[in-house]
Amino acid sequence: MPSNTYDHIVLGDDFAGLVAATLAARQGRRVLMLVSGTPDSYQLGPYELPARPLSLAGFESGSIRRVLADLHFHQPLKRKLGPSEPSFQFALPRTRLDVRADGDAMDRELSRESEDSKLLARSLALAAELSQAMDGVLSQDIAIPPTGFFERREIARSEEQLLDRVQTWWNELEAIPLGRALFAGPAALSGFLSADALTSVSRLRIFDAWRRGAPRLRGDWTTLRETFLDKLDSHGGDIRIAEATRLSFGWGGKVTGV
Repeated sequence: MPSNTYDHIVLGDDFAGLVAATLAARQGRRVLMLVSGTPDSYQLGPYELPARPLSLAGFESGSIRRVLADLHFHQPLKRKLGPSEPSFQFALPRTRLDVRADGDAMDRELSRESEDSKLLARSLALAAELSQAMDGVLSQDIAIPPTGFFERREIARSEEQLLDRVQTWWNELEAIPLGRALFAGPAALSGFLSADALTSVSRLRIFDAWRRGAPRLRGDWTTLRETFLDKLDSHGGDIRIAEATRLSFGWGGKVTGV
């Protein structure tokens, strides 16, 4: 039965909201999720098209695998994924690259399109290495940002080393305009950060996630939402779709009632 007191109220049903609500409910928290109910698709003649794209770039990264494994979702979702080959296409007026996860295939693409192919290939290899090192940090079973002394110390050590290497990697790309455009494109077009908020780390991580592949989920947002909301409901979470909801706020802006 719906309650009027909750430990967590999650606004919106994007991927982050779905994950946060479902994980909290699975841990025994009282969770309310407020969903707008905006249609996932629209009709154009005989075709039904998605209202917004669903990107699953980074689906195989360590951090996402850990979250989905906690919810027992990784294999059920993986069975519904379609292939992604090439990972994505990068196009400029006189350049077109099929960006692939396979290193040899990517080397051939770069050799065909750029005089700086060797430098770009080295940058690609270093980006993959740095992103993998970040996965090792983010996939640990710790809170981010860390709260314990030893966790903070270890994360600080890893962060300092990685940030210096990533910034050096990005600075070296200044001499290669194609490289800067290639690595910055995915973050600029698919990330949730503004241009001013983008950093060399976010550009590297988002590029590497897209390069690993952005598989297509059959049913797009409808399938993803139904999967998470069913799990949320099974753990006692409340869901309100397209309902007007009034929140009562107390001292310090804390929500005291619904």
